[in-house]
Amino acid sequence: MAQLYFRDGDLKKAAGVLRVALEEASEEDFYPLLEDLWKQIQKGVKEEVTLGCILPLKGRAKTFGIKALRGIQLAMGAFRPEKWPFKVRLVIWDSEGDPSKAKEGVKTLAEKEGVIAIIGPLLSNTALAAAEQAEAEGVPMMTLSPLKGIAERGEYIFQNSLTYASQVEALAKYAFEELGIVTYAILYPRDPYGLTFKKLFQQEVEALGGELVVAASYADDQTDFGDVIKEMVEYEVSEDPKEKPKPIINFKAIFIPDDYRKVNLLAPQLAYYDITNVRLLGTNGWDSPELVRNGGEFVEGAVFVDGFFKDSPLPWVRYFVRDFEETFNLSPTLLEALSYDSTEVILKALNNREFWSRDALRDALLSLKEYVGVSGLKGFNPDGEGIRRLFMLEVSQGRIHQILPAE
Repeated sequence: MAQLYFRDGDLKKAAGVLRVALEEASEEDFYPLLEDLWKQIQKGVKEEVTLGCILPLKGRAKTFGIKALRGIQLAMGAFRPEKWPFKVRLVIWDSEGDPSKAKEGVKTLAEKEGVIAIIGPLLSNTALAAAEQAEAEGVPMMTLSPLKGIAERGEYIFQNSLTYASQVEALAKYAFEELGIVTYAILYPRDPYGLTFKKLFQQEVEALGGELVVAASYADDQTDFGDVIKEMVEYEVSEDPKEKPKPIINFKAIFIPDDYRKVNLLAPQLAYYDITNVRLLGTNGWDSPELVRNGGEFVEGAVFVDGFFKDSPLPWVRYFVRDFEETFNLSPTLLEALSYDSTEVILKALNNREFWSRDALRDALLSLKEYVGVSGLKGFNPDGEGIRRLFMLEVSQGRIHQILPAE
């Protein structure tokens, strides 16, 4: 019967019949013939794993959902089916940015579709709702949300995202240990983003043994920073009334947790008020060609971090960028890199047939420590939060370059 199915091209039915025959005829003389037929069938049959993804594909966040989906599709081999030794089936669930829809999606993917893991959600509110349901279903979920502490919501929850804390930790450590900077200033926006980064950076600097000399803030819509900048320093007034007062600068670096647009306004004004010869430090919001195009000499020497750098000389990043651009005719961003790694790290674990269950896959991901991701992902800590090496970037000679780690 197995031979008939095999000749008709129905390899799955042939494999099913033959699997039973192999179990029942292990002592028969014709057993070697069954083994030979099994080997022939396996050359044409790939076992299938099913992944789920929950992303906002409608609504205000759909642009980000589509970006993340591209990374998932590239990693799973949607355009190169021979990438994995097994078939990968992807079931897509549109959360529409709605927590209740995300929760429903987890239940459907886990119970009706039988997925072995879920990638997403992306937004914090949907990720929280989905995490609760994924834990109840016992299905590994790899969220892309940067929400602090979400991986601690359960033993099946993993987080692969660029967090505020990871940026501050990497930046402060590099500035302190590699650049030898001990004294710092912080110039930050008075909004939740700025306040969070200000607190994290101060804690990290002091933990390293450095000193925060001054912290100054500005309104989110502010464009003239003269008064704020002058409050950061004291001025030495000359007896000569014609001579301009000289600032007394007691710090060697200024941390500015804002995006490149605001930095391009701030940097020239710092120079105008003679705040020079200090290193500018920043977050991944600085990573744009517009930073050097409009910032020019005023941002030369600036150092900042990101979770992905498309112009990296690292060979695995270059391969990913080339593959992505050839497939989509677009350049990848951080989000595509994160979703790519989130998918590939799961599929690489599944290369070992022993991990083809939800519990085994969860344990495999937790034990992973040597993955080389295009977004810097290396593995996961015991809580399921991604361990990563961030991209340290510097403006040098009018271009953004990656500072490569020492061998």
